[in-house]
Amino acid sequence: QDRDQNFSAEMGYISQLGNFYRGGLLLMDFDEHKAQRRMMQSAFRTAALKRYHEMMHPLIVEHVTRWGKEPNFNFYDNIKPLLLEIGAKCFLGLSNVGSDMRHVNDLFLTVNEGLVALVKLNIPITKFGRGKKARDELEAYFKNMIAERRARGPGGDDMLSQMAHETDENGNLYPIEDVMMHGIFMLFAAHDTTSSALTNMAHQLGVHKDQQARARAEILALPSGTGQLAYDDLEKMEFSGNCFNEVLRLKPPVPMMMRRTLRDFEWQGKLIPANTVLSMP
Repeated sequence: QDRDQNFSAEMGYISQLGNFYRGGLLLMDFDEHKAQRRMMQSAFRTAALKRYHEMMHPLIVEHVTRWGKEPNFNFYDNIKPLLLEIGAKCFLGLSNVGSDMRHVNDLFLTVNEGLVALVKLNIPITKFGRGKKARDELEAYFKNMIAERRARGPGGDDMLSQMAHETDENGNLYPIEDVMMHGIFMLFAAHDTTSSALTNMAHQLGVHKDQQARARAEILALPSGTGQLAYDDLEKMEFSGNCFNEVLRLKPPVPMMMRRTLRDFEWQGKLIPANTVLSMP
């Protein structure tokens, strides 16, 4: 809780993410954050989540079935393309990945290389410059998709379609620029974090065979009994959920939250000055 509005997420992350992801929800504060967050409310309602589950499930079954037949299996190299297909379908509403989504993936990878580049010069020969060019391509791609969704009218199941048709408190559609910023940032935020978390979970369950057996028994005992994971089964997977949370504790894809103080404040008898960057594990 930050009722005094003293801890800025935007200023906490600006030095890390500001060159490429300014305008994303994480880099917004207070009233602006609250107003912009409204854009995503339909995309995260229960009905929408159930629909994403329906969209994901056939892809997961197809990939996992194939995994079982591979003699030399590397989990990370296989979870990445699966999540790319899920992202294409649930985030962007693309019917298949194809070269289009692979190109988007490559653009994100180039942007992320620019994000961590040591030389911050926006010229073509630097990683930073190539990242900036890739970001411009991503923006053009997303703006075009949003315009197409609006021209098509409401009704898409994917997140971007729902965000494109969401309205503010006055009933007006959000500017395409805003929808584009949030769409790119959401895909970025999900891009590597889920791959990392699931890979670490697979590793931990491989090491701790007794816990792996317990997780498998929980899943096999689900009431649907069909081998197909129903949406309502998720809340019954308590032990599996605990395993996932423990992996996030041991090997968090995002190891800390960042904030910057706007004013002096006192904490446990210590004075923390304004403009102090706070890193919270």
